Parts: sequence; C-alpha cells; structure tokens
Amino acid sequence: MGTRSPRPPRPALTRYTADRIIAGRRVRLSTAARSRTEHRQRLVVLDRLVHEGLYDWIHALEAGHATWGDLLHAQRQGQLHQPIAALWLRKPIAELLPTLPSAYQAKLRHWLAALQIPLTRPLAALAAEPWERHVAHWGWSGAHWNHGRRALSRLLTLRLGKAHPERHALLALVPIYTETPRLVTVPHDQVATLLAHARADQPILEALVVTGLRMGELWGKVTVHSAEPALEVAGTKTAASRRRFPVGPRTATLVQGLQLGQADAVRHRWILARPVPLTLHDLRHLAAQAAEALGIPEGRRRQWLGHSAPTVHARYTQAGWTRADAEALEAYWSARGLLRE
Repeated sequence: MGTRSPRPPRPALTRYTADRIIAGRRVRLSTAARSRTEHRQRLVVLDRLVHEGLYDWIHALEAGHATWGDLLHAQRQGQLHQPIAALWLRKPIAELLPTLPSAYQAKLRHWLAALQIPLTRPLAALAAEPWERHVAHWGWSGAHWNHGRRALSRLLTLRLGKAHPERHALLALVPIYTETPRLVTVPHDQVATLLAHARADQPILEALVVTGLRMGELWGKVTVHSAEPALEVAGTKTAASRRRFPVGPRTATLVQGLQLGQADAVRHRWILARPVPLTLHDLRHLAAQAAEALGIPEGRRRQWLGHSAPTVHARYTQAGWTRADAEALEAYWSARGLLRE
C-alpha cells in the first residue's frame, strides 16, 4: 500500500498581485486576496483609483501605509475622494507611533501618559482635548511639554504632510508652553552649606554647579580628558550642546570620580534634604551666574553652557570658552567652599 503524498501547503495571502502602469511608472503590489474572485474585486477598485486619478491611495498601498481593508472601507463609505488624511486621523495613536523615530516615540508616549490621554484614542480625537486646561495644570517642566508637542507635530507631518490644513488646525489647538524666567537668588557664599545637606550626593551636585552641565548631560556621555583638563559632552538638546571645553584640574578630578547611580533617586533625595526650594537645574543657573559675575563675555558663556548663539554675528565676534575662564571659575567656587582639596 503506497504512502499518501503530502498535501501541498496553502498559498500565502500575498500570492495574487496587481501589475499596472500608474502615472507613467510600473507599480506591482500585492492584493492580499484569499481567492481569485476576491483578487478580481480588488483589481476593480484599483482600476477605479487609476482612472479617477486617486494616486494617494495607490502610493499608500504601495508603501504599506494603508491596507486593502482601509481602501475597501473607504469605498463602501463613499470616502475615496476625500483626502487620505482622514484614514490616519481615524487610526488610534498606538498604531501610528511605530512610524516615528524611537526618540520621538518615547517623548510622545511620556507626554500623553502625563496628560492621561490613552494611546487607544484616534488621532483626530486630540482636537477635543481641553488643551488650555492641560497646560495650566502641567506639573513638569516647559521643556517636557514642548518636546511632547514637537513629537506630535512630527507624527502629523509624517502622516498628513507639513502643509496639510488638518495638521495646522490640530497644532493650533495645542499651545506652546512659555516658561517665565526663573531667577535663582541664593547667595553664592551659601551654596557649599546648602549642598552639604545632600551628604552622599554632594559631589554630584558640586559637579553640576562648577561645570554648568545639564542633568541629562552629566548622566549621559561625558568624557574627561586629563592630559589637558577638558570635558567632552555628547549633548542632549541641540547641536550646540555637543561641545568640548576646558576645566580646572580639580573639576576634572571631581567629574572623573563621580558615582552617579540613578538620576531620579538623586533628585528625590535632594528634594527631601534641601533646606530651600532649589531644584537641580537651578544649580546650572548658579553656574551661569558665577561666570557672569567673573565678567566672562556672553559668547564664551554660551559656548560653555551649550546654548545656541542668538545671532549669526555672535559667531564672528566672540571667542570660545578658554582655559583662563575655567581657572577663574574654579577659583571662584573654591573661594566659596566648593572643590575642596
């Protein structure tokens, strides 16, 4: 008795393809049909798109941004002639997030989570959010808000296009967070006493004061060059924040010997220990004030702090942060109880 030959595998759903000349070029794409009958039905819809010049649907199918299910639903609803943007606006935010670069994905997720907006909501539903109330009760920094808004703008640009009216209409509802300047009025002679309350974290806080680094920069990639003491900072915000600048020898030793641990834990311990409401970012303000008190020109301070120049002219009229600036700043803080031998 002979053995039964194995049954051939069932063909995949992408067996059927459409091959057309569309707008002067050859387009070959899968119809993802389960049968020849379904394949022919989808070809009828495709031919309609070609004859009526609805090329945006074809491009979306070709790029994998839209499915045949989306197309057939739009046909049944009589929405083929509407802009394809309506398709993206109906989709949940969670489905659109993977189209963003990973950094923008993280920022948008954190922003929406802080606003308690679920990712299951359609993109168009954001237009109904009480944005003015959201920004009025925002508990994080203005930078966090604006990073989230920028990520939303990037998502809308990728899906709708930069000039699309729906993109402009939605972004017009989401206000830009305007931060008021924060003046830190702690006398510099008292900084060492204040930081002493941090105990084990005191070296970290001293490093923030004397280097002017952002917290993300200190916990990121900071390279200490010992031969000619200098810090090389990977940066966290703009191209200007990626920089290298000289420091004094004691500053280099301090940064090189830091045991950083978790940034959130350091922030939490500082909130519990601080005698005055001084945030960790305020230590960067103290650094800038010290450099200004020493009479270091604004252009050199900008280069040291990693701020973009306000005008192109400033790039030609100001020199970079010098070793003399670093030594003067180190001596300034040493005279006020920091950077002890």
